[in-house]
Amino acid sequence: MPGWFDFLVTLAALAAVFSDPNGNVPRVDSPATGELHRWFDFLVTLAALAAAFFIHLFDPNANVPRVDSPATDQLSPTEELFSAENPNSLGDEDQPPTFVCDWCCLDSHGIAIKCPGCAEENYCSQYCLRDSADQHVRHCKNPLRPLTTADKLAAAVFQDMFSDDPQTNEDYFFTRVRTPHDKTYLFGLYVGVLKILDIKPSTLHEWRLSGTMVENIKALYEPVPARGRGAYYPWFLQHLDIFEPRPNALIAVSSRHLCESCGVSARVRCSACKKVWYCSKKCQESDWGGHLVNCNPNRPITSADHLRAAVHRRKLPNDLDILSEYGFTRVGEDGAKTLLDIYRVVFDEGIRSRDIHQWQTAGNLLQEVEKVLRPLENWKTFQIWPWFEGHRYVFDPTLPISKHDGENQAERIKAAQVQLWNKVGDFPSHNHAEIRSYINSRWPNEKEMFFSFRSALGLGWYPRSEFESWVHFGFCTCQDEAEEAFLCSTYQMLAEYCSYDEFFTAYISSNIIQLLDAKGLRGRRMIHPYLEDALSGSPAVFKSVWPLKQYLRCSSRGRFDLELCVEVDYGFSNCTTDSGERLSYWKSGPWTGL
Repeated sequence: MPGWFDFLVTLAALAAVFSDPNGNVPRVDSPATGELHRWFDFLVTLAALAAAFFIHLFDPNANVPRVDSPATDQLSPTEELFSAENPNSLGDEDQPPTFVCDWCCLDSHGIAIKCPGCAEENYCSQYCLRDSADQHVRHCKNPLRPLTTADKLAAAVFQDMFSDDPQTNEDYFFTRVRTPHDKTYLFGLYVGVLKILDIKPSTLHEWRLSGTMVENIKALYEPVPARGRGAYYPWFLQHLDIFEPRPNALIAVSSRHLCESCGVSARVRCSACKKVWYCSKKCQESDWGGHLVNCNPNRPITSADHLRAAVHRRKLPNDLDILSEYGFTRVGEDGAKTLLDIYRVVFDEGIRSRDIHQWQTAGNLLQEVEKVLRPLENWKTFQIWPWFEGHRYVFDPTLPISKHDGENQAERIKAAQVQLWNKVGDFPSHNHAEIRSYINSRWPNEKEMFFSFRSALGLGWYPRSEFESWVHFGFCTCQDEAEEAFLCSTYQMLAEYCSYDEFFTAYISSNIIQLLDAKGLRGRRMIHPYLEDALSGSPAVFKSVWPLKQYLRCSSRGRFDLELCVEVDYGFSNCTTDSGERLSYWKSGPWTGL
């Protein structure tokens, strides 16, 4: 205790120094140190509190100096205030009430500062009252300022789930993103801004109204070292057009005239084809890669134009000649996705389709693509550069294919299964045939399926629609390959956050959703609105719609491949022949895009 007393006495002495007009430091009321005035008040108040504390805590025989001792002579006026002879002195029964501040959670003495709106929250200081305002406004019965969409966004961020308020999604650009992947990255950006960097919702609201969202987010992240910015800021830099302020005063020419790029009211029409509309020149430029092949560009459309349009749609080209010219036929399905990502990066760097066409025609596509990729930042190429170096033959048909892509994939999955087996298997072994023989003969189907899924997950692979695991792990709820890849990455994160046994137990007990939520992945799994429905009974029970969708995705299957529940629920059991007419009807219907 004496140490604390000495510390407080020192603070009081510092207060005296700052207030001494003859001291060697400027007066606190001078222009040079005007902002120190509040520190002086704080130190003087603290010294007075120290005197009061020690007088009431210690008797005259205690081993702590009395405030009227020579060592603490400067505090003696306070003694008079709290002396026994003073009729205004506070007794034990007259001590000020104690309460817990609703913001800083510290025990405080005296009269609490109430929320001026609801009078239900108690604060120890004006600072805590101001600091809590942006959070408390969402719960206050009579808030002093209107509740904004930034407040609703903050509520969603702190609950780790997407906002269901349409105006919030419009104001903060969720309606402008094209894919679930982009939606998650946008949400992650706001998590960093509001939760990690502690920007107040009222500040974010001001940024949006002033149209300075991009500038202020850059100012937040640029001082942070590149390694500490995470993956959301690089995504932000690649999608700045999403955050461009919209001309709210503009009125659409017609309700049918919507921007081809972002979907809002449009006022500018493509001058070449007169068919599509845009809200701004920025949107028109960003959509040009996809629109070019359907427009009148006053020049012949090349295969590179179709390649750029495919990249813009995030789908593989559907023309065999284009697939062949740009290397897609020299790799498997997974390699084709990576190759599409490489071309996306190339186009994002400002390379035009006419440049790509010239490189391919001249036979130097490999060299030119390498010139584009090599100097780029690591965060742009860390997923594609190793693949590029191992598949140079894709860009140069004169180079031999060292190993068939399919065989290479088979060897990789075998190696992954052997590696996982030696961590979780029943006995050590490096013989893949021996391991598979044991699994097939000893393990139940659910255990074998989970092992295969988990080992492929380590390679970033996920099941195709012809496999049972496509339904068992909820990939049947995805709308396209992009959503399937996103769900795969969510499972990869889950595998890092929990043990193999914990993951497997959740699978066989139909609790994967609960495990995802417990590991902080609720926001990611909410991207897939039907995932919980599919996993709620997995691996034992499924709604018949999911096997039906699997059947529709696998065009090679015939009538007798249908599960009984699908035959009964969807009328196949009423067919008297297997002519294929009813099957063709189902396969060509509008539900095939579900």
